[in-house]
Amino acid sequence: MSQLFVSDGRQIVGQRENQEDAFLIVPLEGNEERAERVLVILADGMGGHAAGQVASEIVVNRFRDFFTQPGLLGPPSQLLGEALDFANRAVGESAASNPAYHGMGCTVVAVLCENQRAWWVSVGDSHLYLLRDNRVSKLNADHSYGGYLDTLEAKGENPANAQNLPRNMLMSAVVGERIPMVDLPSEPLPLKTRDRLVLASDGLDTIAREELALRFDAGIPPGAFAQRLVETVEQAGKPRQDNTTVAVIEVRGAATVQRNANGTTVPTPPANERRRLPLLAGGLVLLAVAAGGSYYFIAKSTPPPPPTAEAAVATGDPLSPQPTREARKPLVEAELRAPLPKEIREFRDTLRDGAEGPEMVEIVAGHFVMGRPQDPRAKDEYPPHSVTVPGFAMGRYELTVAEYRRFAEATDRAVNEIWDSDPQNTPITGISWGDALAYTDWLSEQTGHHYRLPSEAEWEYAAGAATTTHYWWGYRAEKGFARCFDCGEQLGPVSPLPIGSFQPNPYGVYDTSGNVAEWVRDCYHPNYNNAPRDGSAWEEEGCDQRIARGGSYANASSALRTAARAHFSPDTTLEDIGFRVARDFP
Repeated sequence: MSQLFVSDGRQIVGQRENQEDAFLIVPLEGNEERAERVLVILADGMGGHAAGQVASEIVVNRFRDFFTQPGLLGPPSQLLGEALDFANRAVGESAASNPAYHGMGCTVVAVLCENQRAWWVSVGDSHLYLLRDNRVSKLNADHSYGGYLDTLEAKGENPANAQNLPRNMLMSAVVGERIPMVDLPSEPLPLKTRDRLVLASDGLDTIAREELALRFDAGIPPGAFAQRLVETVEQAGKPRQDNTTVAVIEVRGAATVQRNANGTTVPTPPANERRRLPLLAGGLVLLAVAAGGSYYFIAKSTPPPPPTAEAAVATGDPLSPQPTREARKPLVEAELRAPLPKEIREFRDTLRDGAEGPEMVEIVAGHFVMGRPQDPRAKDEYPPHSVTVPGFAMGRYELTVAEYRRFAEATDRAVNEIWDSDPQNTPITGISWGDALAYTDWLSEQTGHHYRLPSEAEWEYAAGAATTTHYWWGYRAEKGFARCFDCGEQLGPVSPLPIGSFQPNPYGVYDTSGNVAEWVRDCYHPNYNNAPRDGSAWEEEGCDQRIARGGSYANASSALRTAARAHFSPDTTLEDIGFRVARDFP
């Protein structure tokens, strides 16, 4: 039996000069007053002035565009993830096309209700509450720093060593790049008659969560309930009150929507959509610079943009071209034949002056499946494909400051001294892709062996160590395995740990996940279509983007996955990107 859903919402500017929030109620079957299937999207813009407005408008409209295209099929959770990806790419396209929109983004929560169930996807610190029997439950995750600390406390962990960062600092948002944290449950929430789902921007934090139940009575319709909540926020008189938006979905019981003679629901014309869009923007900043450290939580790996333009959104026109969905391609079925070595073979070559080169580990030849099944938030990891990797040697550790300094002094190059307290054990960072490549050429000359940067395929093969999980140790970023922002070793790390601080993977390679990201040889391509299958680097004439793998101490754990990719200009020098070397066998 289908349920009938009634939805409405309200918003206020608060004490801000501009409105950056936006929301849309999209009846997918029926209309707003009597919908059997409904999508509600709420976005809270950031980036200042027009940028926040544009970002929130883009996101709510792109969700609407995605779900109203004809012939849409698939599990609801998957569709929500794909809609998020579509909206995220549109934000990135718009930001790239207009310098005034640099840094724009938004948080988002979207809920799809149908057949007595609700699915949702959310990014950031906007809220989704369930009001049932006068009790209020928070349904979605809080991707702010405060929410992160609260999660640790709930698990019994002690956040006493937390960095002195603002609790409202976002750890995840929709900014056009890879989204590090997404709340997208695969299983729906079962709904009951008289349940209410409340979507709200973080401006509602002015009042206690319990106010949702106190301000509710059974006879009040969703719009009036939303109005009560925003009025309660205004009555609190908070200085610099943020924009506040509240949207409410009520479950009314069995649906009796009118149907045509052929049995289909009477279509709802687009004019019936309720739109609450912002005027201008002014708002939050995604990332904070604190304690001398610059944190970036989003892996710099921008997916290819959608085939749409943002001019219509920027001018307030709600209509936009419909997205074209990629055909779902089958997962590559290939037997994993990456063998585990019987023993770890280590060696070091000698330089001309008698010094020892980097410590190397033999990586045995084998086959593996590179990449991952299609994910709306990581399309550059698709399609998975079988790769045959010849045997080679890989640096057991990331190259150290001391090892790089020997080369720099011989070739009159600068050395990043920022992590110079222990040069023998500190990974070198702040070097470009070209610097790393020059080091391997010098090392080849010094040793008489062919050293180079590993190919992307070789790196993933060695880092995965005959596993198919997110990380070589499993599916979760557990404490004691890696160095990253949310890996549990230290909250908000601002520097790398010494090499070899965690146990090696089964191939004897250390620190492939986190600590510092690592340059590899390949030119960046937005997907693996036509990628080499022999383990070699994928080059391209005039390449302006090179790949770094493994994530770093400054990333969220999602960027540390074995298959995750980041790309930068080869001239980029960041304090969390280093490299390790590879060597051919004769």
